[in-house]
Amino acid sequence: MEVESANETADEPTPDQDELAELAPVEAVMADDGETVHSENEGSRKGVLLDDHHYFSDEAEDNPKPARRLPKGTSAYQAAWLLDDDTDSDSDSSEEIDRDGDYIMDPVGGPTDHGGVLGQFDMEADNSDAPSECLPSEMFLDPAPEDELGELAAFRSRKRTDAQDDLEFPDEIELRPEVLARERLARYRGLRSLKSSVWDTGADRAYEPEDWNRLLRVANYKGTKSRVTHEALKHTVVNMSITLDRDLQGTIKSKDELILQCGSRRLVIHPLFSQPGQTVNNVHKFERFLHAGHTAVATFVGPVTWGSVPVLFFRRRRSSESSSLDLDLVLVGRGTTLPPDPSRVIAKRIILTGHPYKVHKNVVTVRYMFFNAEDIKWFKALKLWTRRGRTGFIKESLGTHGYFKATFDGKINPQDAVCISLYKRLFPRPAAAFAAA
Repeated sequence: MEVESANETADEPTPDQDELAELAPVEAVMADDGETVHSENEGSRKGVLLDDHHYFSDEAEDNPKPARRLPKGTSAYQAAWLLDDDTDSDSDSSEEIDRDGDYIMDPVGGPTDHGGVLGQFDMEADNSDAPSECLPSEMFLDPAPEDELGELAAFRSRKRTDAQDDLEFPDEIELRPEVLARERLARYRGLRSLKSSVWDTGADRAYEPEDWNRLLRVANYKGTKSRVTHEALKHTVVNMSITLDRDLQGTIKSKDELILQCGSRRLVIHPLFSQPGQTVNNVHKFERFLHAGHTAVATFVGPVTWGSVPVLFFRRRRSSESSSLDLDLVLVGRGTTLPPDPSRVIAKRIILTGHPYKVHKNVVTVRYMFFNAEDIKWFKALKLWTRRGRTGFIKESLGTHGYFKATFDGKINPQDAVCISLYKRLFPRPAAAFAAA
């Protein structure tokens, strides 16, 4: 039996052949005996994934809540609007016990004439005449559905084009009242820090492309250049820097079609744009749009390229664009090849925003971020932040329409926006050979 020498090439492509796909059949991917398939019981989760842990999922469902001291005759609906500190604090001055052992609130904090619904909070009576920075106290009632929809439509009436919103309000999304956030955003997770938090890749295995495990993984990129003959025919996750020309009109959206010229190769790609640079956890923020003059990393699945090779990016000429040259392609940017890295995580960030409805010192009532109490409980572990630098956490849900109490590290401006950040991993798309029209 003859054995080929180590330096002998099995076969070479012909001048009309760019790859040896038929000589490198797809191998079946089988899990090792010691490898376990990552699976989670979706129904057992009680909270969003924050870094590498699902918070509130370890709590027993049948864990009884501690007894609360409530005014006599308070219904379950009315009790949902009362916080624990509202019912327990100042018991000596605002409560008294009757003969049956029930707690009777003072008339100031008792039931009102509006359907028996309790007032939410009351300011200190002795400071009522003094100037105060807090909003005046008023009764909190669930607004009528038609009124709430009208207020929400007026609040969100500042829509412009997607590219303009990406510059002024990057990554912000708005949920419709009938959409459940925990289902719509099931693939998203929270991160304490985008650049340093550990990314649990096991949670993404269910969403990996079919051929993801067959892609070439280069452990030592510089030391592997001597094996170009064998590895050049394989596909991997290709990263390239891209800088758009400053004279380009408009923007380019991620996943839009581009024509790549890399050496003798001309490919049709639909790249994902992400922020350049190096991070501790190898997680990089996804960019929805690439604006003129900006630089990003374009990622797609394609044949591996060794070394630092200059590349050109084109797009097909639009009907509205004219040129003195009879060309179907328009140059939009330039770049350079970067080391391939399938472990590089491209994290798409979305921001849910809410509006401060009431402000009392560092406690804020927030609306328009969620629209039901279950979603508030699901995302309760995430940190809140504002555009003016304040941070806080969700304290408790209020009512049934998605209002909640939040505590911040200081008083916030009523015109500020309350936000939370969520992330999910995106996988690049494969490239295709360019065919002239």
